[in-house]
Amino acid sequence: MPVTDFSSNSAAPIVMRFGAFGDMIMLLPMLRFLARQTAQPVDLISSGGWTAPLMQAQSAVNEVRLLTSRKAPYWTNSSQRDMVQWLRSQRGRPVLLCETDEKSRWFARKAGLPPETVFWAGDEPMRAGEHWIERWLRIAHHCYGQTFEQTEVRAELSKAWLEIGADAQADCARWLQRKGWSERPLILIQAGSKRTMRRGSVDRRSNVKFWPQEHWVDFGQKLLARHPDAQLIFCGSPQEAEYAAGLAAGLDDPRAESVADDLPIPRLLALQTRALAMLSVDTGPAHAAAAMGCPLVVLFGAMQPALWRPYAVNAPVEVVRADDPVDVRSIRPAQVEAAWTRLLDAADSGRLLA
Repeated sequence: MPVTDFSSNSAAPIVMRFGAFGDMIMLLPMLRFLARQTAQPVDLISSGGWTAPLMQAQSAVNEVRLLTSRKAPYWTNSSQRDMVQWLRSQRGRPVLLCETDEKSRWFARKAGLPPETVFWAGDEPMRAGEHWIERWLRIAHHCYGQTFEQTEVRAELSKAWLEIGADAQADCARWLQRKGWSERPLILIQAGSKRTMRRGSVDRRSNVKFWPQEHWVDFGQKLLARHPDAQLIFCGSPQEAEYAAGLAAGLDDPRAESVADDLPIPRLLALQTRALAMLSVDTGPAHAAAAMGCPLVVLFGAMQPALWRPYAVNAPVEVVRADDPVDVRSIRPAQVEAAWTRLLDAADSGRLLA
């Protein structure tokens, strides 16, 4: 367990984590614990365009400081130099480096932080089968001299534990009104991921989160037949807009539309609180859906669900694992259809899955 002991340090913690969208959502329960432990919100050092709109709405987070690049040489990157200078001014506060790379520890040394005020995740090995949310909560508990049991995770997470503001909800309501979808059941589909938008065709073999277009169209048609009043909403980032639009067009039905070019993160989160359910590959918006209490079917390939599964307390989650554990494309539409049936049965019965 971590040897760092912050239990006698009453200052607000600083957390460094350069994670993708889903990684930052899985970090949030830890930030909530730290804020509650010290009665002060946490300052966060991170990166990525999704981080600020996601984290600035969280009551557990105070300031968000972003690096434009953490891999660039230090003297060529002003955001790194500004961050180190700021860290120097914060000496004495607890700092949790939730990264295992040497660069994060180098930042702490460059800022002259006292070693007793710094925890580095590289000193704490991963435990077999431990979910990332459990790992971060366990570390936070131990850094503050508290024991942690896996059974405590559900107690740590409240309903819709990813917070959104009233402005986001109001914006979503207006947007749905403009689209004419206010009174319709909404089914969200997240077909793309960061891997999808890397260089090359979307169906390249290295894209192990790719599910063929004919499968999306086949299952989309089944969804529309099963839920004739529903609106299928293809989600995504602006970079995924062309891909998502192509999938929606494949259904050739006005009840299927892509909004990937019109879906900022606050609107996505608000939409997930209203949706009937979501179907997604293993990617960040799936973690958001689970956190927002949206019933979810998620397609897994190479990643281990025990470590990376979207974590929900108040919504059912169905994981469909590829037969070939490195490639989502081996998942058959019939498997997804069966998972969708189980999901709706669980939601109707009030049975909760984590």
